[in-house]
Amino acid sequence: MGEVVEEPYFSKHFAVAVIGSVGIIAIGILTGFIFGLNTLTPYETTAMTEQIREIPIEPLGIFSHNAMLMALCMAPFIGAIWAFIVSWSTGVYFAAIALSIPSFPPWYVFRALLFPFAWFEFAAYSLLIGEGTYVCYLILLRRNLLKYRVVHHSWKTPPAYLASLIVAAFLEVLTIQSYLLGIVVGLLVVFLIPILYFLLSTRRREIVTPSSFAGTHGDI
Repeated sequence: MGEVVEEPYFSKHFAVAVIGSVGIIAIGILTGFIFGLNTLTPYETTAMTEQIREIPIEPLGIFSHNAMLMALCMAPFIGAIWAFIVSWSTGVYFAAIALSIPSFPPWYVFRALLFPFAWFEFAAYSLLIGEGTYVCYLILLRRNLLKYRVVHHSWKTPPAYLASLIVAAFLEVLTIQSYLLGIVVGLLVVFLIPILYFLLSTRRREIVTPSSFAGTHGDI
């Protein structure tokens, strides 16, 4: 029998893929924003801001919009390309918002990234893009790990993606209603996540103990 190759969900190379995904999103938004500032006409600016206003300001509407927009990003090979296209388009919409409020400097629109709901959206998108990118890496260079990743870990990414976007949608609605409330609740959620992860990990270690495998060693 060949050696069974294993790895944790958040392996070193997967972490690199996730960090790279943040770069894809950031570069896409920035280049789209600069392009929009220099090319959008007043008519296009008005039309795009009207489209933004048509998105329902309630958790389900925000969640469904964001979830469907980036769902393709987990697909190997094409996911990262789609992520850049969507991020670039988002940057253009940011530019439309900036141009619609000339009393503020253009970069003022990026203040939205300072709120916790944006952190959860970035985390969700980065996980999904990172998963697709990492699977590409395994297909091309580490096929001995591919089956293990798909069977044991890849399925965890979509639920994490959806859960992060659900939290982000509720936080965004809270932030629209009250900046302070959105920040306080968001920071509370950020604080509770590692505690919950620690408790779940501890519980799992208690269930899976060496005694669970008593009598299995030495058998052929």
